[in-house]
Amino acid sequence: MAHISLIERVRALAEPLAESLGLMVWGIECSGGARGVLRVYVDASPYAEAECGAAREAGEGAAGEDGPARAPEDAALPPGVTIDQCGEFSRLLGASLEVEDVMSGAYILEVSSPGLERPFFCAAQLHPYVGAPVELVLSAPGPDFPGRKNFRGVLVDAPRRDEDGPIAVVPDCMALPVPENAKKLVFSWNDVKRMRLVHIFPEPRKPGKR
Repeated sequence: MAHISLIERVRALAEPLAESLGLMVWGIECSGGARGVLRVYVDASPYAEAECGAAREAGEGAAGEDGPARAPEDAALPPGVTIDQCGEFSRLLGASLEVEDVMSGAYILEVSSPGLERPFFCAAQLHPYVGAPVELVLSAPGPDFPGRKNFRGVLVDAPRRDEDGPIAVVPDCMALPVPENAKKLVFSWNDVKRMRLVHIFPEPRKPGKR
């Protein structure tokens, strides 16, 4: 909770800059320490006016992240954010942060695409990834899985953009179809401590087989 005010100040500067480059702010993270790290994820999206709900595969990204993320086949998939876009956005945001004196002390600004295993920052980002494997940590164990807070499984339900509703994951299942009578973990976004997409790399083909 300590960084909420700082993150909102950064967001107020970052969002119009991202929009001017045809990008959107996917999320912002801030870690403390002697030399703090401010990490801003930017994405390309057909929904240029919004932060949440991008239905896309991750394209080229900064810091060596590239390639497609797993997403439903019927999702809208615009081109990914490029390294050049990340670099230009980083330059503009860095200058704005200095002018507005948002960051106190030394810090490192990192700008990148969300990458293959994108973290989620709000419930509205989830629905385009229904059917994909995810990993999450709950703030506290739920009643259906006593003593357990860490889960990997398939996201099978999430509210649509601008709607409220439960989120559901089938734990310990990493691909569709889920087993019949599979037990679901049902929770709200307020229960989530961390959640991210899981990228499943395809198995290499054996020589001599098509």
